[in-house]
Formats: sequence, structure tokens, C-alpha cells
Amino acid sequence: MKELMHLGFVLFLLGSCSNDNGSDPEQGPAPFASFIASATTVDAGSSVTFDNTSLNATSFLWLFPGGDPNMSTEENPTVTYNDVGNFTVTLTAANDGGQDNTLTLVQHITVEEPPMPTMATYNVTFVGNWSASNHPADFPSGDHFSPAIGMVHKTGTLFFEEDEIASDGMEIMAETGATAELALEIDALVTAGMASSTVIGEGLTTGFSEATFQITVTNDFPLVTLVSMIAPSPDWFVAIENVSMLDNGAFVDDLTVDAISYDAGTDGGPTFTSADDDSDPADNISKITDAPLGNGSTVDPPMAMFTFVKVDN
Repeated sequence: MKELMHLGFVLFLLGSCSNDNGSDPEQGPAPFASFIASATTVDAGSSVTFDNTSLNATSFLWLFPGGDPNMSTEENPTVTYNDVGNFTVTLTAANDGGQDNTLTLVQHITVEEPPMPTMATYNVTFVGNWSASNHPADFPSGDHFSPAIGMVHKTGTLFFEEDEIASDGMEIMAETGATAELALEIDALVTAGMASSTVIGEGLTTGFSEATFQITVTNDFPLVTLVSMIAPSPDWFVAIENVSMLDNGAFVDDLTVDAISYDAGTDGGPTFTSADDDSDPADNISKITDAPLGNGSTVDPPMAMFTFVKVDN
């Protein structure tokens, strides 16, 4: 009896519930509806289990407006809340004698937007699109791409730029496919806090093959830049630049980006198999528009693509 008086006093203090019951001596003790939620504030998409603490009851009817399910006769139901808002819960407890008692807690469950993740991992597939049928002009033997190299970084961080002179690391990568010097330059950006990681993936054994590697991006470092030598070539490379994995504050699920073809400006050879002929002084990095790759205005179709698919963590 003391327990019932205590529960009634608590419900009176809450002020946001109703619980009216009475007793009939001929029918035995009247039911008293009560419950405890496993949580009263949850993220959208989460579930709440209701622990039934009712007294003198043998059957139960729950109402969960805004929940899934929105009604239940289970003793201890679990309900999923997918929408943001404040939701009322009602429990009617009944006994075999036909007596019942209802408890309503108004706006008892608060459902909030889940916090945005702070990082995401992607499978990145480097897809070659260079073939004799796609780019027939002077198509060379031994067509391939060097290992993709780049970085995950923040806005304003660059290791090459169109209309600027290529760094030593970019020159070596574009002319030979070697990545060690360029990796050191990117590592320096990581150390300076301008990039979060240096990325080195596999190369492509032919111009029309593919290879997959992983990257991890964060809210602070959401951008990706990647380059790879077109081989054989004097100093030509493909690149994707400043590709953001964030869209309206959320990490994208998947993305495909066409690579742009560039001339590093460090070698004057005009064909795929031209002899080494260093430009002195070097020209600026520029988009390729001329033959044998270009059509006078661009390279179409693109030489390669990079696809990004988010990994469920």
C-alpha cells in the first residue's frame, strides 16, 4: 500500500501524466498502470524498450503515436522512433475482472537528429579508360598508369596547380611514375596540418584496368586530390582535384569523378614515346587539349575515373 501511495505522489508531481484508478472490493485489487522507458531521449532511428511495472494487471494496451509499432499488447514492448519530435506514451492496464487503469505521459519520448559522423572510410577504385578504341591516335604499346598518389586535405591545400611550375616531386611522377619525392612533399603538408594523410594506391597494369584502395576522410579534412602518370608519355598525367566527400554536412555514399589530363610542362616531347627532352625553362602545368590525346579543346572520353564508395563502419 505504501508503494502505491508513493507512485501516486510521484505521478502527481510530474504533472504531465494522468493515472486514475479505483477499486471494487468484489473484483479484487484494481490495476495500477506504470512503466519505465529504457531511454527518454534518443536519436532518430533508435529503439526504446518499455519495462512494464504495472500492478494487479493481466493485459495491457500501449499507444505509441509516432512510434513503430504505434500500438502494442505486449507486456514489455520495444518501439522504434524514426522521426524527430516529442511523443506521448499511453498504457492501459486491465485485470480479469474488467477493471482498468490508464497512464499517459505527455511528450515522454524526445527524438533528436542523430549527430553527424566525424569521419568516413571509402573504397576508392582507380578506373582506367585508355584504350585503342577510346583514344586511337598513336596508341602506344605498354599502356598503363603509375600508382595513384595524393592526399586527404583541407580547403586551400595544393601540391600542384594549373598555370604554375611543377614541383620536383610532380616532375618526377609525371615523367617516370615514381612517387617517393612527391610523397615527401605531401608528407610535409601533413606535418604542417594542411592535410591529414598521404595516399598511395596501386597503379594500373594496362590503360583499361582498375585497382582499389582505401582512404579515410574527416569533417576537418574532407577533400581528396589524386594524380597518376599516363605511361608511356613525356610528362602527362591524370588528376582529380579538391574532390569533397561532404555534401550539406553529410558524407556522400558514393561518387564518380572523371580525371582531367594534364601536361606537367617539364618535357617537350609531343608523342607518347618521345625521347626525354627536358624543357628549359619548364612550362607551366596545363590541361591537355592537343593530339595525340586531345581533340583540340579537351580529352574526350576521359582517360580515367575515380569512384568512391563509403564503407559501413
